[in-house]
Amino acid sequence: MNDASIRELYRDRAHVVALLAAMYPAHIETDPAPPAPEVAMVVVIDTITGQLSWHVHRDDMDLFGWLPRRAREWDGHDAATRHERIHREIARLDLHEEGALFSAYLDGFADGCVDTAGAGSAGGPR
Repeated sequence: MNDASIRELYRDRAHVVALLAAMYPAHIETDPAPPAPEVAMVVVIDTITGQLSWHVHRDDMDLFGWLPRRAREWDGHDAATRHERIHREIARLDLHEEGALFSAYLDGFADGCVDTAGAGSAGGPR
């Protein structure tokens, strides 16, 4: 995999992180010891099950301009803890077919609140 393909993957991930940041309380902070200078910014998302955070490449910061910047508030979690919190948050949201969020999502389609115009036949991005 070449560097351009890797950047595309990270850009794609940044879009997903931006979506989560729009759905939960979130902010941006600076990592005082980043793994690389181009990923010194960290998006921190607060969920009921705990904090989630991802380093964001400087070229992807355009996706997060609306987030407030704060002093360091990272709770020290690692990737394994983040994954465990994500799984607990998914379980907490009760996303099965009979779950309230699933029903609300379907109601959005019925009410025209979910914009599907221009989506591909597989429901992909425009």
